[in-house]
Amino acid sequence: TLIKWNRERRRLLIEELESRFAFMPLLLRQNLDEEAKIMKDVPGWKVGESLFHTDRWVPPTVDELYYLRPSAEMDNEKFGLQWYV
Repeated sequence: TLIKWNRERRRLLIEELESRFAFMPLLLRQNLDEEAKIMKDVPGWKVGESLFHTDRWVPPTVDELYYLRPSAEMDNEKFGLQWYV
């Protein structure tokens, strides 16, 4: 039964990773739309402009992606399957 549980857990982890990859563009787009709405009155603000001083792509953190979402979604994304361990 331990082997079956490990296989199931691995399958769930792979599924979670695939869903993250699928939803990342949607979350980024939603965050950019929200940023545009919030910062519309700030002169000189460019939506989506990098805050980092580098030309290299810096992956967004979970906090950045889920900042405007309900806290339960952020907790699920951060801790996910750890609740089952």
